[in-house]
Amino acid sequence: MKEMETTSAIYLCKSTEDDGKSVAPEERQLRTKADQLGGKIISNYHQEHTRNYS
Repeated sequence: MKEMETTSAIYLCKSTEDDGKSVAPEERQLRTKADQLGGKIISNYHQEHTRNYS
């Protein structure tokens, strides 16, 4: 019987209130955790939130 591989996706969100902070440390933590769990990251989503006031 073939062992199933665990797949993962990473979702990173940066808000404009972060004052220039990077999501890189969060991404490293998530990739490390996936490695620890034996997972393979198949996708990486990155979204930046901005506030639009009228």
